[in-house]
Amino acid sequence: MRACLVGDVTPPIDEGMKKVTYALASALRAHGEVCVLNPLEARTTPFWATLRRFRPDVIHYVPGPSMGSFVLLALAKAWTRSVTVMSLTHPDPALPAKFACRLFKPDLVLAQSERLENQYRALGCTVRYVPNGVDTSLYRPVWPPDKIELRAKYGVPLDAFVVLHVGNTRHVRNLQDLLALQRDGAQVFIVGSTSVPGDAEVEAELRQAGCLVLRQYLSHMEEVYGLADCYVFPTVVHNAAIEHPLSVMEAMACNLPVVARRFGALPRVFEPGGGLYFYDTEAELKDAIRLIRARHTASATRAKVKDMDWRTIAAGIAALYQSLVHASGAN
Repeated sequence: MRACLVGDVTPPIDEGMKKVTYALASALRAHGEVCVLNPLEARTTPFWATLRRFRPDVIHYVPGPSMGSFVLLALAKAWTRSVTVMSLTHPDPALPAKFACRLFKPDLVLAQSERLENQYRALGCTVRYVPNGVDTSLYRPVWPPDKIELRAKYGVPLDAFVVLHVGNTRHVRNLQDLLALQRDGAQVFIVGSTSVPGDAEVEAELRQAGCLVLRQYLSHMEEVYGLADCYVFPTVVHNAAIEHPLSVMEAMACNLPVVARRFGALPRVFEPGGGLYFYDTEAELKDAIRLIRARHTASATRAKVKDMDWRTIAAGIAALYQSLVHASGAN
């Protein structure tokens, strides 16, 4: 099986779409040859020359649907006679989906949230549900002595109750939810993306309230989960993050208690309980944090992602590729 993944994996790999493309490409290499092409280079001769030379069986656009990605996949299919796959990782809100699907429909669409699965199925697409994965060997729980060392390394108070959030600091991420936790005595620690520009006013407000905000690329992101006591994902707006946020899964793989908005695919993929809480209001967020601080329930969030390692997810996607290629040959 020869799969060409279209997605940006230029360093730093510190935002959702890059991380999904990189992790999926790495795991798929156990199932065949993989080539990764950057869609930002699609207007160059080397992009198309590499695609033709590689002779893929499948071309999979990973970052998400936009008008450009639909056109690109259609041109690539005509250029190579490959089957095409589109992931709904992070859809462009300006996409005229009905028009795009009518003219440039890919052979298969991979969805995560029920909202997008239903939308694209109604537009006539063949849709399959495939969640994101997580590296469960890299993201693991740490021992208490290691937690203390990590806090010292990153300048986080040793005796604080640390609430972590990982992601960019744009206003649409709704990080203002975290201010209430800082006022209630927690130490909020935010690790921002360097690939996605943040909002200076949001960062200033967070810092003024006492939150710690780190904006730099970290080669060992697992360490920041290791120093935390819980993870909060406050984002509400559909296009403010990828449909199945990787940071939530990374926190769960580290067995952190997680408090999250009912964002994207999260309520579909995970049932609450065992240290996972969903919230809709500030009061519900505060209540969940109080329960976590009181150790009301032992966290068992790692168990919820133990079967979602990237190797497992890639094996399922490789099987879908094989089915597509077989069906195209039969036709």
